[in-house]
Order: sequence, then structure tokens, then C-alpha cells
Amino acid sequence: MAILQLTDFATGRYQVSQVTSDNKSLQINESIQRIQDTILDKLLGVELKDLFDTEYVEPIPEKWSDLIDGKVYDNTNYSEKIRFDGIKEALKAFTYADFLNNDSFNTDAGQVRLMGKSTTTKLNGIELKQLRDQAFNDGVQIYQKARDFMYENIDDYPNWKYSNISFRK
Repeated sequence: MAILQLTDFATGRYQVSQVTSDNKSLQINESIQRIQDTILDKLLGVELKDLFDTEYVEPIPEKWSDLIDGKVYDNTNYSEKIRFDGIKEALKAFTYADFLNNDSFNTDAGQVRLMGKSTTTKLNGIELKQLRDQAFNDGVQIYQKARDFMYENIDDYPNWKYSNISFRK
């Protein structure tokens, strides 16, 4: 079951214009599946990812919904509450970065930035790389928070094998 849907890219920080067009929806769905599998394999390890694939069905167990959608939890090292936004947010960021990497445009005019009230200009290669790398790095930041969340709740995640993902420069 896919964690992300096309509607996750219809608005917000990782908005893709014309997301429901046939071409865009195919590209986004391919990115969603590829990124979800890759990131969950790295975050959970093979055994725990297989367990996730088996258990992530309605009704979704609390340990998986907390990991996907986030939760406020107690950090035992610092005796404070931590807000974890959920790995779904990281998957959005990674998927958006993947989409930008595999798509040279995001509107009929190309990936654009707003220049004024009704004026846009097409992003150049450097600006597109910066946008892609920022989305990727946002994903890494949330991914690392997922690691911290799982560590705090290690009893819920047996056989956990974590792989690090590095920031892009």
C-alpha cells in the first residue's frame, strides 16, 4: 500500500503543477513507489521492511501509523517532549527531489519561480539543482528524526537495521 498519493503533491511546499495530468501522474506514481521502497528499506532494514509490508493494512497498527504520520513522544535522554512529523513528510521531500531529477519541467513553461504578481521565469539548471537538493536535504533531516523516534521506541521495531543517508552539498 502506498503511503503517498498524488494529492500529496497538489498543494504545499512540494506542489507539482498539473499533478493529475496523465504524464505527471505517471511520473509521480513511479517516483512514489521507487522512493517509498528505497527509503523504507534503508530506514527499517530488510526484515523490518518485510514486516511493515505485511502489517501496513487497514486497520494500521499504531506503531506504523506513528512512524508514518508522526507523534509527540518523550525523549528519555533529555526528559522532554519531541514532535516527530512522520516519515511521510520525508517521503514527500525525497519523492519531489526524485521527480525534479527525472523531469525537466513542472509547468507548461517549465519549473518556474514567481517574479511578480503575474510574471514567472523559468529556473535555470543551478536553481533547479538547488531546489532539488533542498528537498532532498529536508527529507534527510526528517529521516534522521525518524531514526531518533525509532530508537526511543525500539521495542516496537524488532530487528531494526538502520542505514544512514547523507545530506547533499
